[in-house]
Amino acid sequence: MNQLLNELNEAVKAIELEMNIEETQVMANQWFDDGAVQLDGITLKKVDSYVYLGREVNMTNELKGEIGRRRKAA
Repeated sequence: MNQLLNELNEAVKAIELEMNIEETQVMANQWFDDGAVQLDGITLKKVDSYVYLGREVNMTNELKGEIGRRRKAA
C-alpha cells in the first residue's frame, strides 16, 4: 500500500498537483496487513467509514450509519 501511495504521489507531483495528506484516510479490509500506511513520512489515519460524494462508505456496507447521518442532517 505504501508503495502504491508513493507512486501516486509522485505522479500527482509530476503534473504539479498536490495530495492533501491531512485529509487522506485509509480504510482496509481484513486481508490488509496492519502496518502503518505512510505518505511523505506522515502516518495516515485509519478509519472504519468515511463520507464520499455525500454517502457514507464502510467495509460492511451497512446503511445504519448512513441513515442516522441523513436523519441528523434533515
